[in-house]
Amino acid sequence: MLAQLLRKLRHNNWPETTAEVEICKYYGMDNPENLGDAPFYAVELRYRVNGQVYESSIMSPVKVNMGDKLPIHYNPAHPERNSAEPYGDWEKYYDLVFVIVVVAGILAYYLTHRST
Repeated sequence: MLAQLLRKLRHNNWPETTAEVEICKYYGMDNPENLGDAPFYAVELRYRVNGQVYESSIMSPVKVNMGDKLPIHYNPAHPERNSAEPYGDWEKYYDLVFVIVVVAGILAYYLTHRST
């Protein structure tokens, strides 16, 4: 949940467009392709930016229907990157690093301002 909030805040200044659900496939515990993960829906999205079509895949805990429309933000410099995708290259570590920096800051403040 924290990761979703941080991702939303990071991408909030990107332009918004509408993505359409192309495929929604269930991967339950009984599905051999699930590989032991918690049940989820694999969702494939399609969206347009300046006439160019882009595709994206996400995991969802809830079912969405083909043709459903979802708002997403896209990176204007790299429209293939969008806010619906969980992470891009270095971003997979962004949330962890952010939390570590915040905790370290709180700990440093506490250690320098505690009564002795």
